[in-house]
Amino acid sequence: MHAKSSCIYLFLLATVVAAAAQDRKPGLYEVTVVTTTVSPSATTYPPRTMQTCLTPEMIEKYGAIVPETPARTCQLANVVKKAGGMTAELVCSGAINGKGTMEVNWTDSEHTRANLHFSGTIHPGQNDIKVEWNAATTSTYKGPDCSAVKSASPPQPPPSIMLPPE
Repeated sequence: MHAKSSCIYLFLLATVVAAAAQDRKPGLYEVTVVTTTVSPSATTYPPRTMQTCLTPEMIEKYGAIVPETPARTCQLANVVKKAGGMTAELVCSGAINGKGTMEVNWTDSEHTRANLHFSGTIHPGQNDIKVEWNAATTSTYKGPDCSAVKSASPPQPPPSIMLPPE
């Protein structure tokens, strides 16, 4: 293939991939999360299903469903939007200290698969407890109306290590 033709082909391919990424539909999504803890004990929890809203602002800023207000002491950092998804770090300090990695992939304009892996410590009293967990998530578009949902849910630790409200 001629070098000029190769450049045009790569430009067109990049444009098609970018256009496909923009086809993500804002609106109501049903999200199913399966959480597995590594520590303090190895446990797989039953799937939890919830509804959340993907806003046009989330699509623009993150390219995926993310919490509008991260959990009490956690922030998203190093967000990288890519064709077909995004990656980010979840950095927590305070009652929960540690880091996680998140990757979201769009299988099409109405479905995602995501994974969040977190490792750190919690401080329920005098002693630190090492925690490590993984949350595998699937999302399915349900429609454009988000009126039944206030906002996206923040990433949460598995039920066994949830901290009492501050």
